[in-house]
Amino acid sequence: MKFLEASTISEDRFREYLAEWHAGNEKIVPMSTDIADKSFSKWREETIAFRDEKTVPEWFVRSETFFLCEDNGYILGAANIRYALNDNLMKSGGHIGYGIRPSERSKGYAFIILKLALDKLASNGVKKALLTVSRYNRDSKNVIKKAHGVLENSFEKDGDVIERYWITL
Repeated sequence: MKFLEASTISEDRFREYLAEWHAGNEKIVPMSTDIADKSFSKWREETIAFRDEKTVPEWFVRSETFFLCEDNGYILGAANIRYALNDNLMKSGGHIGYGIRPSERSKGYAFIILKLALDKLASNGVKKALLTVSRYNRDSKNVIKKAHGVLENSFEKDGDVIERYWITL
């Protein structure tokens, strides 16, 4: 298993990964992996730009997207790691967004991705990580709690209840 930076994955494997999300009419998580109407090369270019303070858009923070892959390149899931928090991320979004392809859920990959993402944050000087999750997403809440997430508070947003957890690194 490998934790690969977005610029290193193959377009075919990436499109195969996205197709599985689309087949189930699911929202792609993390949002940084949703190619939307962009070409793969444009998406990759934008993803690379977010890695550098000099090229990240003003409205966001330096971030990187990584994919948990099998040795053959098959994508199991992804994480978007934000190395700082702006006002929006401080409220909802946090330092890490992660998702597992639908056919690979409930196999322990979410915890692996979260731990690898937390390691990246720690190696970049972050001392505490904020993760936010819907109160109704039991699986993700359990992963966060397993990683020693401590609930700080919750709030309503668009008919949902968002819980904010902190993990000391």
